[in-house]
Amino acid sequence: MTNPTRYFVRDLDPNNDLERGLPCVVRHPDAGGRCERTATVKMYGILNFCPDHAQEAKVGALLEAYQDAAHFFDRFRNPHVPDLNPIVEGELAAVVDRMRGEGPSDAEHERALLRAYPNPPEGVREIIARWAEDERANRGPTPLDLLLDSLNTLCKLMRIAFEDGEDWLVEILEDQRQETAARAAFASEIAGLRPAG
Repeated sequence: MTNPTRYFVRDLDPNNDLERGLPCVVRHPDAGGRCERTATVKMYGILNFCPDHAQEAKVGALLEAYQDAAHFFDRFRNPHVPDLNPIVEGELAAVVDRMRGEGPSDAEHERALLRAYPNPPEGVREIIARWAEDERANRGPTPLDLLLDSLNTLCKLMRIAFEDGEDWLVEILEDQRQETAARAAFASEIAGLRPAG
């Protein structure tokens, strides 16, 4: 299989005067404000990221794309769909297994989130800690689960906007993605992936 990121991720050329020294696009207050690091990767044709932010954005985008592909093929195996030819059923099962095995894992994405957003502002810490406390009392879904679902949806919207040539929408969604990613990083931290502090 060809590299699925090739069409939306590329390394910046350090020998190109137009690409050398570009700043990282991360700037949302919840993500710690403007990232001062130099961009090394371009995503969706317009977004420049430093290595840590690029890794998180790339893993999130890949996770969404593979999950979306697996869901597409898995729909044909729905018990409400008439029985399929056993050969077709076997091939669909193999494709779904391959999609789930080739893409990044949720744990990989959480590790990338923690590397990209290691020190959230105090306001983010308070919001997420309070939210986690409320959800524990109500036994609802965890803030981390809800934030990762939102992040997945944002990545899907960004992919579709990119495919449709809607650069303006990719930029708007990126701002929301940064906020959600930074909050998910801290939610992951307090959920126990690593000690807070």
